[in-house]
Amino acid sequence: MINLNKIASTYLHNVDNCHFRIFQIGCGGTGSNLVQHIAQIISLAGNKQIEYTIVDPDILEMKNLKNQLFLEDEVGEKKADILAERYSEAFDIPINSYSEKYIEKIEEFEKLMEYTINTSPYSHRTLNILIGAVDNNATRKLMHSIFYKYPNILYIDAGNDSAIVPNDWTTRSINQWTQEEIEEYENSGWNGQVCSGLRIGDKTYLIPVAEQFHGILDDEDTLFPSQVSCSELSASEPQRIFVNKMSAFIVSNILNEIISSFTLTNHYSIFNAQKCFIRSCEANITNDL
Repeated sequence: MINLNKIASTYLHNVDNCHFRIFQIGCGGTGSNLVQHIAQIISLAGNKQIEYTIVDPDILEMKNLKNQLFLEDEVGEKKADILAERYSEAFDIPINSYSEKYIEKIEEFEKLMEYTINTSPYSHRTLNILIGAVDNNATRKLMHSIFYKYPNILYIDAGNDSAIVPNDWTTRSINQWTQEEIEEYENSGWNGQVCSGLRIGDKTYLIPVAEQFHGILDDEDTLFPSQVSCSELSASEPQRIFVNKMSAFIVSNILNEIISSFTLTNHYSIFNAQKCFIRSCEANITNDL
């Protein structure tokens, strides 16, 4: 377990004086379920200084209602705006939303920080918390770069497998699938992982997801959301709702621990939602701390 209070005197103020700045990228299957948890955590945090911004320009569609936490009468509105308004009102806390466009460059993230922040991201009073709830490695590579740009940053990434379905699954009913296709679908899409990267000052104490799980930085085929056509988005493989919920639970557990006790128990967790199985790797601090 890493206790951030042990290094607070040198790099970061303790939990009582820290300003937490949370940026959540993505409001889809995992992200939409996550906002409710984070909002409730903030509402119970007392006088702690917490700023929360959710980022996603996607417009809610009917197909999203199957595994995302939205209502039918909200279809046609921006996901981030819906969630910010809903939970800001429900828990009586301020929640910022940014739904103008996708964040696909570091410069765009910097402008977003300038637009929303109440304190400098470089301040010794600030712990920047970046939460990735995305389904593409292009954005993960961007967040990897952001992680190494800013001091005092906790980067939590949530990822999960999609269910394997036939290429024409959107137009061919499951009743018309072969037995092999059905079995492949039923046995896939249940796994996921949540990984935390931590930098305090100019030192990395926990490597981020792209270094822990190899292949992300080398993925040259992945595209940013703005580069994917509407037809490709419609045909993308579906995610399972309980995988999204389990992922959101693990992320919120990490966040609650950081905000309440300034500690980080696990580096990463691997889970299977079908079996309700979680295996975590402990976060270990180096001896020179």
